[in-house]
Amino acid sequence: ASFDSLWKSMLTVFQIITGDGWNVIMYSAMLYNSPYIALYFIIVITIGNDLLLSFLVGMVMVCFDCTTSSSVETDSS
Repeated sequence: ASFDSLWKSMLTVFQIITGDGWNVIMYSAMLYNSPYIALYFIIVITIGNDLLLSFLVGMVMVCFDCTTSSSVETDSS
């Protein structure tokens, strides 16, 4: 996990947001950079998890709305 290129950066941030070994990435970054890099990880995890959760809740609501509206249409027929 590194930030050497755009693709690797996107993959690393996705890995951090999903929580898959984020602590190993953070400690590695802190070792080679500054200990203040932990603040970046806290911000990315907080905002990323909030966005991911909002996206998933929105998807569930859209699917629920589609399901209920189609069942109402079949009941009306």
